[in-house]
Amino acid sequence: MHAEPTAVPSAARPGFCPVWVGGTRCGATLPRRVPPNPFTGSPGVRVPREDDLGICTACAERILTRMLEKPEFRAKVATIVGRREIAAVRKQIAWDEFTEQEAERRRREIARREREADVAARAVHVVYYVRLGVNHIKIGTTGRLAERMGELRVVNAENLLAVEPGTYDLEQQRHAQFDSQRYDRHREDFAESVELLDLIADLRAKWGDPYEFAAARLAERRVAS
Repeated sequence: MHAEPTAVPSAARPGFCPVWVGGTRCGATLPRRVPPNPFTGSPGVRVPREDDLGICTACAERILTRMLEKPEFRAKVATIVGRREIAAVRKQIAWDEFTEQEAERRRREIARREREADVAARAVHVVYYVRLGVNHIKIGTTGRLAERMGELRVVNAENLLAVEPGTYDLEQQRHAQFDSQRYDRHREDFAESVELLDLIADLRAKWGDPYEFAAARLAERRVAS
């Protein structure tokens, strides 16, 4: 079995398989010819197409079969196939790890959104006035009144003096209103001035017990939904 040069095929002029088997030339028509690339695609030995090697499929199968009969060629083919299989497995593992990481990221994102939605559904935004010590009142804002009091370690409910509906803008207005009684320029702590205590008394009379107010607003929201 041997091959002789043949004309390079084109779209207008196909080539012919140049392989001779015994004294007979194959001469099968080839649609086109590109540089050799016999081991492409998925792992394993793939029988080359006519457009891979410039020979017909039947001759390519015969040549590959004859190569595999020789130990030195068989060992090389096995090495190539083994490397490709290992590379494919590694690629698959990397892809599986990537997809699992992406799935986990999406699960965490969904869980985060659900938590935020739950918090938003339970949020009752207020500006609160809480006594943290002798002559020491903090003016802050929160949507989670009970949790915030826990963070501030307010054990005695009576120390939560009053609340009023509002968020950051109202909190900043109150800070500016009582700025002269502020302990520190970068904190939300104020002395118990007459003006501040009068405001707290008015808010308590208007909005009632802070915890009851938050619970009532939350109940109203649930009924409305």
